[in-house]
Formats: sequence, structure tokens, C-alpha cells
Amino acid sequence: MACIRPQLRDWKKQVLDGLPNLFEQSPEAVRQAAAEDREREKLFAQIGPANDTVGLAQKKSGLEPPRNERVAMVDWTDRELPVSTQADLLSLNRSSLYYQPLPPSPDELWFKRRIDEIYTGVPFYGSRKITVELNKERLINRKAVQRHMREMGLSAICPGPNLSHADSSLRFSRIYCGICPPRARITSGASTSLTFGCRAGGCI
Repeated sequence: MACIRPQLRDWKKQVLDGLPNLFEQSPEAVRQAAAEDREREKLFAQIGPANDTVGLAQKKSGLEPPRNERVAMVDWTDRELPVSTQADLLSLNRSSLYYQPLPPSPDELWFKRRIDEIYTGVPFYGSRKITVELNKERLINRKAVQRHMREMGLSAICPGPNLSHADSSLRFSRIYCGICPPRARITSGASTSLTFGCRAGGCI
């Protein structure tokens, strides 16, 4: 116990001597704190471009969820996290979250119904032919017809490109009723790609 008391007295003396400067920072400590603040600001400035790069990489790689899934993640009842913050975190435009699409107009419904009727009757008609038929009843431009057909998932049924190539084998793409066998006349060095369909009078 006798050897501990002098050590306690020394600690008490050091504490009492250092009390006046206890809450004062030395110039070296001030300079070190300023350097740490500058380094922290520099790192924060680098985080923004890094986040943008990561977001762009996610979009290009397909890792980011589709927009409809991200819109479904927005919680409108959350009082602690505002919608604007959620939109930033989900990479969404906040104003687009409030948009409510308008229902189709009666004119649009009429045109789509007529396009469906014309296409059902002549499925090989494209937007040009359907526009001509519609203009006999009501005026509409081809761009609008193309937009309506694209929304309805309609396109003219016609042969596509590269159906036949020289020196390739004969290919038949057919709907065969079992009654009328398809016939094709092949010339030397050529090939043909035919589509056969059956009607009441036979196959075409």
C-alpha cells in the first residue's frame, strides 16, 4: 500500500496540472482535424460519380429491376422516408409517379375496332392498305394506324427476308390438310421456300 500512494499522488498532480488545458486543442490537433475534414470532403465528392457509374453499369448489365417493379417498391404510406427520397434511391422521376394515364378516347376505340376487323378479313394488309381502307370512312394518317397496330400487336402476314438462298436445300413451311399434297418445281441450282395453306377449294 505504501508504494501505491506516491503513484496516486503523481497521477493526481498530473490531472490537476492539466485541467486548465483539458478542453483546449493544440495547434497540431487543429491542423490534423482540418486535414481529416478535407480528406472526408474529398471522399464524399468521389462517392457521387461512383454511384452514377455503378447505376449506369447496372442499367447496361440488366441488374437493375425493370421500371414497373421499381415503381411498385414505392411506399406511399411511409412518413419517415419521403416519396422524393424513395424516387432518388430507386432512380425514378418523382413527377412520373403521380401521372395517371388517360383512358382511350371513343375515336381511338373505334379506329382500333375497325383495324381489328380489317386485319381479321385480310391479314396480309399492312399499315398503308389499312390506312386506305379507313380513310374511306374516316380520316386518319398512317402514323396513327401504325401506332394502333403496334399497341394491338398486329403486323402484316407476309414473307420475310432471306427465305431462300442459292444452293440450299428445299424447305417447306406448310399447313397441310392431308388431302392436297404441295407441289413445287425446282430448277437446277436454285431453291425455294413455300408456305401452303388449305381452303375450301384446295391448297394454295
